[in-house]
Amino acid sequence: MGHRKHSAPRRGSLAYRPRGRAKSLIPRIRTWPKIQADKPTMLGFPAFKAGTVHAITTDDRAKTPNFGKPLFNVSSVLSVPEMQVNGLRLYARELGNDSAIADIKSDVQASLAKAPMERVSRVAALTSVVPKDVGLSQKKPVVLEVGVGGAGVKEQAEYVAGLVGKKVKFAEVFKPGMYVDVLGITKGKGFEGPVTRFGIKRKQHKSRKSVRAVGVIGPWHPAAVMYTVARAGQMGFHQRTETG
Repeated sequence: MGHRKHSAPRRGSLAYRPRGRAKSLIPRIRTWPKIQADKPTMLGFPAFKAGTVHAITTDDRAKTPNFGKPLFNVSSVLSVPEMQVNGLRLYARELGNDSAIADIKSDVQASLAKAPMERVSRVAALTSVVPKDVGLSQKKPVVLEVGVGGAGVKEQAEYVAGLVGKKVKFAEVFKPGMYVDVLGITKGKGFEGPVTRFGIKRKQHKSRKSVRAVGVIGPWHPAAVMYTVARAGQMGFHQRTETG
């Protein structure tokens, strides 16, 4: 690295860019999985984080250095309340995107009979959960959309229509041993500098006026600041996914 006597690896993983603030406490699911099943089913379920524990598991990933060995993993404990189904939403594929064409919340069977099912490309359930049901202080329900998969589009719509006004338990959707992806919003830390945000080193005494700042933000030419440079900004309140 030029005149340096020692190498200096970059600070902060580029896998978590951009580190922008999430727009909502409810994670955004951009793509629902497509499953092959004879009967329609819910593809997700809302939950709340209750705590963290350490679990000893056995690595079952073949061709890894720790295959067959015990692993000490950090695990999150989720509290799952019953999910209320309030309606269904129908999507149609238009101009390369899924656009909502109908929201059905009352007179479900009659409205579903009038819906243009030949245009429908995807069905989603309009659901809500109450945080107070799992011991939290919030009484206001959290409203979110849950994807539906399996069978055909018409069967999916009839499946959700039969659940409108009813509550669904987690055990009715997922079974023990199934792998799931967990999406959530991390705890917000506010505006932080590069030392806290990316873990860069503090500069030596009297080397510069600043101590908790990067030594240089970019070269003379090209006169631009790369996105890889550690800068101050939002820390926390990011959407993160734990794959199952």
